Amino acid sequence: MSTYHNTVEYITIDTPGNVTDFGNLTDGRYGLGAASNGTRGVFAGGRNSTVNTNTIDYITINTTGNATDFGDLTAICVGLARNCQDGTRGVFGSVSAGASNIIEYITISTPGNSTDFGDLTTSRDYMGGLAGD
Repeated sequence: MSTYHNTVEYITIDTPGNVTDFGNLTDGRYGLGAASNGTRGVFAGGRNSTVNTNTIDYITINTTGNATDFGDLTAICVGLARNCQDGTRGVFGSVSAGASNIIEYITISTPGNSTDFGDLTTSRDYMGGLAGD
């Protein structure tokens, strides 16, 4: 059984210590994708306590507080690729209802809905990702 969390926590990397509460996502869920440009952190998709979602939330990294609605994914997705970004775009690929090999992207600095990027060669979920410069 999976647990649905809306908690966002952080650590200060150059100082040893425990995590600190940052704020909350708009809805508790698991299986999210994530991307960042160093200023904004974005959390996409996942499953809440009842359904898979297409929700995208964002936080401003240097200011603690609750997440804000960013927009929506093109499809309802859970188990998205994590941490796949280049500082400008966040790219998400996953299994989703009705479009099992999707890849979509967002422009991290501009809230809005995701855009179709292309297709995976085969259906996959919970993939890793790479960050580029």
